[in-house]
Amino acid sequence: MKTTPMNCQYCQNPFEAKRTDAKFCSGACKQNAYLDRMKDYTKQKETNNLLQKNQFAETVNQLEQKVIEVKKIKEAQLQREQEAQLQSINEVLEKIKQDETQRNIKNTNGMLKGWIEQLLSLEQQEEVYLFKVKSLCADIIRFTDSSHFTNLPKGYKYLEFINHTLSPKVKSWYDGIKNSNERYIHLALSDELKVKFTRMLGQIDGQLDC
Repeated sequence: MKTTPMNCQYCQNPFEAKRTDAKFCSGACKQNAYLDRMKDYTKQKETNNLLQKNQFAETVNQLEQKVIEVKKIKEAQLQREQEAQLQSINEVLEKIKQDETQRNIKNTNGMLKGWIEQLLSLEQQEEVYLFKVKSLCADIIRFTDSSHFTNLPKGYKYLEFINHTLSPKVKSWYDGIKNSNERYIHLALSDELKVKFTRMLGQIDGQLDC
């Protein structure tokens, strides 16, 4: 039988091959070559699996980072929306407070005008029912002790007049007549006080016309 000289692909030793497609000098070298190929295949497979795991882990990490970024964006957006809503609510509350303050000022101006007009009118009468004067004084005193008065802004135009002119005078009158058994009295106003009341009445009228 004709043979062909070759080198074994595993041990590299020369041998006489009986077939032209022979690659190994013996069954042992063929088996060892097969085992080496399997080792290489297994190693490559493990390497590929590891690469795939690493790629998967990297992908997961990227997705988690994107989720975190989206959450941050959403949280920032939500915070801006909440801040805008809070600002809007505060603006509405501030407007309500301002409107309430203006209503309180307007009502106080109206009451103040009425009180001064009544005092000036009563002063012109020779005799006035005592209960009318007591009732008017009590109304003024109740108001100056109420939350409506204390809630007036510090810059209220007629606050000084009420605190230093009207209220002290009214309390003085009331203290003098609250225990009286008289039916009629004469409410006497000094010329200085009448001038103050008349001037204040003109100012309030001008304010109410604005």
